[in-house]
Amino acid sequence: MEKEVKTNRKLLTIKEASKYLNVAEKTLYKWVNERRIPFVKLSRKTLRFDIDVIEKWIKEHMVEEIAPDYFINESYFKIKKIDFVPDKRYNKLKKEENGNF
Repeated sequence: MEKEVKTNRKLLTIKEASKYLNVAEKTLYKWVNERRIPFVKLSRKTLRFDIDVIEKWIKEHMVEEIAPDYFINESYFKIKKIDFVPDKRYNKLKKEENGNF
């Protein structure tokens, strides 16, 4: 006796997912190619997006608001000093800018 698999999962097409996420289809294809968004590959050319997984993905990528007084903190504005060691190309460009060839 075979088990019957019933599912209430809603799989979106590229077009539906792009409308749902408010991004261009081209962007969605790019995200799929870069593996930035979860998707289901049904066949070689058929992609679908599970609405529940997409909802979870959106929540995981939510950026929280920062309190305005955070930007007033002076330590936020301090610039870290780094050592700069110019290479030969940099020296050559400097000489050309100054007219020394």
